[in-house]
Amino acid sequence: MSARSQLKRSAAALAGIAPDEWARQSGTERSTRATREVLRTLTSRRARLLNAECKIMRRLASAFSVVLAQGLFGCSAAIPEETSEGALEVTEPQSDALKIHLSESPSQGPHFTFCSAPSPDAPLHLTNAAWLALASANQYSHLGYFAPHLLDLGFGSPADSLWAQCGRDLGRARDFEVSHKEELHAKEKEGPEALLKFMRHRDVMSPENFGVCARDFFENKYTARDDDGHPELPAAAFKNYLLRQTDDTNWIQFFSAKPYTLLERAMNRGSTQVAIARHSTEPVVLVVFRGTEPPSASDLQARDLIDIFKDLDIFKSKLTNYGFSEGWGYAHRGFVTALQSVDDTESTNLLSNKIRQLTGGDPKIGVWITGHSLGGALATLMTARLLDRMDRGEAFNLRGLYTFGSPMVGNSEFRDSMTAAARRHEVPLVRFRNDQDAVTGIPGVMAFLNYHHVGRLALLGPNGFATPDSDPDLVDDRVSDHDIAGLLGPFHSRTRTSGYYSRILAALEKGTPPALTACPTPGGDAPPAR
Repeated sequence: MSARSQLKRSAAALAGIAPDEWARQSGTERSTRATREVLRTLTSRRARLLNAECKIMRRLASAFSVVLAQGLFGCSAAIPEETSEGALEVTEPQSDALKIHLSESPSQGPHFTFCSAPSPDAPLHLTNAAWLALASANQYSHLGYFAPHLLDLGFGSPADSLWAQCGRDLGRARDFEVSHKEELHAKEKEGPEALLKFMRHRDVMSPENFGVCARDFFENKYTARDDDGHPELPAAAFKNYLLRQTDDTNWIQFFSAKPYTLLERAMNRGSTQVAIARHSTEPVVLVVFRGTEPPSASDLQARDLIDIFKDLDIFKSKLTNYGFSEGWGYAHRGFVTALQSVDDTESTNLLSNKIRQLTGGDPKIGVWITGHSLGGALATLMTARLLDRMDRGEAFNLRGLYTFGSPMVGNSEFRDSMTAAARRHEVPLVRFRNDQDAVTGIPGVMAFLNYHHVGRLALLGPNGFATPDSDPDLVDDRVSDHDIAGLLGPFHSRTRTSGYYSRILAALEKGTPPALTACPTPGGDAPPAR
């Protein structure tokens, strides 16, 4: 396969679309319609089945126990409840659902069996890897679903308890947008006033349509206009409002590289997103970077082009220009720019400061950083930034970096500096590759680019799990191996396919060396293989 073909296939994987569809996109109206049709097809039959099953279980739960619906059957509290035939007029809810549900977790439920202090002699902790892969997968499900899921697992403070209701309200707003897509797009073109008039005419913003989380927003704050004066649909506006409302009392927080976030400064209109959460009883803080997603139909070409531009901007930037010490070398310019959008060294270092605030200087609270695809690259850069600052005497208590399907990030100098810093601070760097995942081969398709992976390789495949010293050659560059979850079908008959999470579970079930699952901390033993 030529370098050009490999880049094209890898870009398609990072964009979340088929390679042939990627090739057809040219910015013309015809290709836009074709792509939207693909997105409609991909609007999951799985999600519709899931919503139907969970509605049935909620009816049972009203007579028996909510635990049945949420735990035994894996229906997250965040999935929107069935709405009445009132003002929302939802005919076929298609809101985003979690990729991995509680019944499919490593503990087969909401018990967070994470080892906060694995043995330093073990190369990695496979049970922790499963939990981090689950978090990386569910970070794709947006804050309205992922935040309540984190609450179910024991993350958050009392101030975060509203997330479950927020998730339901956000889901209802999204369902309305799906059900009235063509009308909304027509009004959007006419401008904010026409859009707001349409929403009021439909009585969508009536307080009785939403829970306490969204009531005040839609009654008093929604103007159908974003910060730049452009039309803004209700779900996007409500999501932006939620991103603004989090504060220092929250232990669950989301950051997004859009001008409407907490950064309070003009940024490139990217889609870099990261969630950070502290557990309520375990000494664990998770930092989860989101990978590249397919663009929404309402902003099809812009979001697509932005993310692909980042992923394929393969020229390198010197890291000293972004707050790093001398000797850290060069990294992929697109990835550095994406990280800067949520942790800008020239202003607030917002993400770094939130990490420091959640640990509170307690050395027992460990920080684990993870991400899939583009999210893995950003997780690597964020870990490098914190390691550099730890070398300068700052306290972040990093406990591990686990990435899944990450592209290469920097040059050999970056690799060597990060490896040495991680060794000094005893921070394991682990990168998972699933068999022939094409994304793990970019952007280093040509030797002169001098891109290298960082960290210990954990290789997944149909025959199990291994930790070879170097990467086997990519023979056929399968885009299907890039999937994070690897779970298909309705809950009662899930099929495992080639995916990071499903293959880590398979390795745990098959049996691994005890050192890869043992937890030496009192009361922190990992569960036996399922």
